[in-house]
Amino acid sequence: VAGMLVSVLTGWVIPAILCLFLIGGAIVFLWITTRRPFITLRFPGIEGIPVYFALFVFGFTWASLKNTQQDVSHFSKYLKHPEALLLQVDEKPVPKTKSIKTIVQVKAVKENDKWIPVSGKLLCYLAPKNGTMPVYGQLLLVKGIPEPVKGPMNPGEFDYRKYLAMHGIGYQLYAAPLFWQPTTSVNQGNVLKATAIAWRTRLLQILQEAGLSGENFGVTAALVLGDDDHIDPGLMHAYASSGTLHVLSVSGLHVAIVYLVFNALFGFFSRIKNGVYYKAVLLIFILWLYALVTGMSPSV
Repeated sequence: VAGMLVSVLTGWVIPAILCLFLIGGAIVFLWITTRRPFITLRFPGIEGIPVYFALFVFGFTWASLKNTQQDVSHFSKYLKHPEALLLQVDEKPVPKTKSIKTIVQVKAVKENDKWIPVSGKLLCYLAPKNGTMPVYGQLLLVKGIPEPVKGPMNPGEFDYRKYLAMHGIGYQLYAAPLFWQPTTSVNQGNVLKATAIAWRTRLLQILQEAGLSGENFGVTAALVLGDDDHIDPGLMHAYASSGTLHVLSVSGLHVAIVYLVFNALFGFFSRIKNGVYYKAVLLIFILWLYALVTGMSPSV
């Protein structure tokens, strides 16, 4: 975890080969210390140093590899004269006051009448267009140049740029109605993710049908389903300023509550032969199902 944190905060990158070399050196050092008892006797606990060092390097390299902006195929390397972008909707589009907000995967960039395969995520705002609403997995043709996400303008303001960077997003794009066009390719995404989004959408509708609206609906959706797209930016800033933004995210505490509730409901399995095993399988299935519906966030 420490290695991942350092990589995210510094933005440094080390080659994978160097990572293997460092981890290999740590393993050799550990082998030497275990084969020479007098070393561990003279320096108690020294054998733990190479273990922690190897874990630190592994975490650092893993986070570096997840930083797609360092990839040579990242779309930011092809933004000098892009004629068009081929985007794939990667998250459920959310209607806003004047736009449709979504996260997209950049699949290709058109330059000099040639499509160049690229990679990377992009925050995209699409102007409403005759009631057209993109869906998860759909391919979009967009004309425009993505721009780096701007940092906070005022002291103490919520750093949305850093928040997006933690999710591998460093650029954003706004497309007017005439500059984006949905394609007929709609089933290009992950089947499990598409199913989870459909279930989450239905659960959100149930919350609205129950009479929740406004801030109450936004906070409930974030707490229960991990969907923070309906929270008012002012309220989000208030939580961030007070240092309690974490309460709006689904975490291990929510999983524990779900476990306790269903563990109590399945209590009758204890009176059945081998019921303990049946209950364990059902609980594991339900917990993974809940994690899937809430977006498989690392905190879960």
